[in-house]
Amino acid sequence: MRGPERVLAYPWYADNPWQSMLYARLPEHGAEVVPLADVAGLTEALREERTPGSTVLHLNWTAPISQSTPDLALAAWQVRSVLDATDAFRARGGTVVWTVHNVLPHEPHHLGPELALCRGLAERADRVMVMNPDTAALASRWYRLPPERTTVVPHPSYLGRFADDVDRATVRERLGLGESERVLLHLGQIRPYKGLDLLAEAYRRARESDPDLRLLVAGAPGPGADLERTRELLDDLPGVVASLGRVEDDDVQVWMRAADAMVLPYRAALNPSLVWLAATYGLPVLLPDVPALRSLAGPDWVRTFPPTAPGLAAALRAVASPPPGPVAAAAAADARAVAPEVVAARFAEMVREIAVPAPR
Repeated sequence: MRGPERVLAYPWYADNPWQSMLYARLPEHGAEVVPLADVAGLTEALREERTPGSTVLHLNWTAPISQSTPDLALAAWQVRSVLDATDAFRARGGTVVWTVHNVLPHEPHHLGPELALCRGLAERADRVMVMNPDTAALASRWYRLPPERTTVVPHPSYLGRFADDVDRATVRERLGLGESERVLLHLGQIRPYKGLDLLAEAYRRARESDPDLRLLVAGAPGPGADLERTRELLDDLPGVVASLGRVEDDDVQVWMRAADAMVLPYRAALNPSLVWLAATYGLPVLLPDVPALRSLAGPDWVRTFPPTAPGLAAALRAVASPPPGPVAAAAAADARAVAPEVVAARFAEMVREIAVPAPR
């Protein structure tokens, strides 16, 4: 079966390595990746695509369509516009893949348009791609994903994506950390759903009886987070090293190699990418025991805790320094199993399989 000539990628985030890793094998199969940045560009591309029969639309995050404006009527119009353009594209032979990144956006303010969009995409997509095998069950309260058109393609690790040529002692000295201290890491954009406030309270409790604990926080405040409030929250805690700005690619290894565990006390998440960043560096992960994340539980390097401050505090106290060798090795092995080139090949094969859609 021939592959597509073009893959329209919406929305395109140039600074998100997930997209570049996922699409890496498409050019080998003769497919050009066409990045689309906004709703207007998406609808125009769908309506004006000259070779729809050999083109695949890969639609990812839905929030830029349904949540990008405070105007409810405009949000509803954007959803309708995208679905109508998708219908026109499919009627001319185009193929649609929808990847479900989140059951709902993290901070939804227009629930109606979002549900209309998700339900519409579930009906129209030739293939629904999920990374979490529990996605359909978790989404079932809001919309139905057709099992006969749903495929699991796992989230890739970040092997080869970021540098890894520094040693623990060097980066700890750079950050002012002692070699024997047990170091916790909260990395990435700061947003309310990521639970930094819960981590702060749990860390405060844990450190009262365990002064060897240290906390690293690296990342810029994102939507819904306030820089000054975040600073105040962290300034009130002992033993914290914070860098509240964008983490540059070259610095990822610094934070990862200084840490003994990644702590992700998320209130809502379906496919937390930082789990796989941690695995890439052989780092244990602490996750809340909630339904959306249970598919990740099981390996020795993934540790769950009751989603409360006392529950997390107990998990923080149990962190070992450095991570035990078998735990680090298990994380690294799991990262190799979903290396970027492995996942990219699976995605490319999935796209090839549906490039010639069945008659409609």
